[in-house]
This record gives sequence, C-alpha cells and structure tokens, in this order.
Amino acid sequence: MQLSVQKFSSNVIELVLKRSEYDTVERYMKKLCDIEVMKGLIKNTYGFYVMHTLSKELRRHKASVKPVFQAIQETIQYCTDKNLRSKWQHILSSSSSSQTYVASAQYHGGSGYYQNYN
Repeated sequence: MQLSVQKFSSNVIELVLKRSEYDTVERYMKKLCDIEVMKGLIKNTYGFYVMHTLSKELRRHKASVKPVFQAIQETIQYCTDKNLRSKWQHILSSSSSSQTYVASAQYHGGSGYYQNYN
C-alpha cells in the first residue's frame, strides 16, 4: 500500500500490474482490496491510478473486477477530496456498464469488443 500512494513508486506498481501474469495481478488485488488498505488508497490520487490500472488488468485477464468495486464502495466515504471522489464514482458507475459490456462481448464471441473497453 505504501508504494501505491507515492508518486514514483506507484508508477512501478502500475508497470508490475501491466506486465504480470494473472497470478501476480490476483495477489495484488487481494492485498489492495483489503478494506484497511483501501482506506488509505481511496484518499490518494496515486492510489486511484493504481486501482484503476488493477481493474483494467483484471479485465485484460478476463477476471472479475467485483472485489475492486466492492472495496471502493465500502471505503468511498473516506475520500474527502471532491475531484478524487468523482473519479472513484466514475469507476463505480462504469462497473454496471462494464459487466453488461463483458457479457455482450462474450455473447458476440469476444472478438475485439472486450479488448477495446477502456
């Protein structure tokens, strides 16, 4: 969590997520979606970008992003910055449309629809 809320180390965490296999991404998800960890991430711009990257990488691996959305929902009340809070809410509002979108991509054989999302 400490690396995810610092300017330069958060970039490293994002790169690790982007270049890792699913097992590593899943381990990061389990750690970062812990409620106590999310209470710190939810207040931080760099934490936002790490979690946004995590959700994109979970989608890339065709894994459930539900734990990310649940962690955001359970901790968003701790975010006091209006601009940052609106970014988190944007992720939450896209959660229902992304689930529909993934279902649509699977229905259409997954040919390119899923990869173009976000």
